[in-house]
Amino acid sequence: LELARRLIVPALGRQCDEWVTKALNDSSGSCAAKLLLGALNLNLDQVRDASVKVVIDDFESIDSDVLVGLPMETLVTILMQDGLDASEDKVLDVIVAHISTYQLGESESNILWLCCRYVHLSTAKQIAAFQQETFPRDVFCEDLLAFSAMDKDTDSVSEFSPACQQRITKRSGPQRLLTASMIPQLCVRNLTVVPQGTQQGVAFKCLPEIDPNAARVEQHLDEFKIPEGWCIVKTSDPDFELIRTQVIAKYSWGTHLMYVQKEEDSRAFCSYNVKKFEKNGDVSEHSFLQKSGGDSENRYKFNSTSGRLLVRNSSLAPTNRSDDAIHV
Repeated sequence: LELARRLIVPALGRQCDEWVTKALNDSSGSCAAKLLLGALNLNLDQVRDASVKVVIDDFESIDSDVLVGLPMETLVTILMQDGLDASEDKVLDVIVAHISTYQLGESESNILWLCCRYVHLSTAKQIAAFQQETFPRDVFCEDLLAFSAMDKDTDSVSEFSPACQQRITKRSGPQRLLTASMIPQLCVRNLTVVPQGTQQGVAFKCLPEIDPNAARVEQHLDEFKIPEGWCIVKTSDPDFELIRTQVIAKYSWGTHLMYVQKEEDSRAFCSYNVKKFEKNGDVSEHSFLQKSGGDSENRYKFNSTSGRLLVRNSSLAPTNRSDDAIHV
């Protein structure tokens, strides 16, 4: 792009731009981070901005060594994002490694430390942070007090600084919504429906798992759990109408009915006809899915061999999580 600009060759510039866009869509977050370094060196603002977005959306999967190599100013911009797709433990690891690699002094280290949301670290990482020589204990004492106050009285949080309020807020992760532009790219990969390209951040599958194009077969009636990193599709999701018409109605899913959660009620479900069953995508009167145990328990069960539950991947903290493998 820089060469095209210097030589004033628009066609070359357009080709380079298309290549970079394809690379960002089809490659890993680590590739995007490397492209970001090149863009910073060549002052390619559009490539820089596009690469930063991919890094934010794929931060958790990027090698820490690659992230540590980013300039501090750029790294701070990324780590400050509420929508960063990363566990706070990963953020801490990158901060510690960057400080150590570049032997940063107290003032520079403090800038990086303020990007860490200490109260959302695991216990082991909280202890590890306190063992770091440059760790600003006074700042994080404020965070602990504010976090405790928020748990007891949300109004009292306003008495703390805006920076503190941001640090005690759990990152939301990127918004992983299906959009109209993704519809032509939808395909089946590894039992999931995804847009082509790895950086879209959208994926759907059914539970019990089966190929989305599978013909109807009976499934077990045993209890199953929602695996970590996935959550149940809801009728209140902003993109549900696209999901209903382009995901549920376009695939056979090995069943007649696909279930989703009814709005925000974790114990209420409704079903929709899948491809080739009555009128595709229409709501059905059948109800064969139930939640087992209490509201906080991650257990579900069908009382009929027909029907499956639609889930989507999510970087948001799922309401239904389990380290156990799903029973299929």
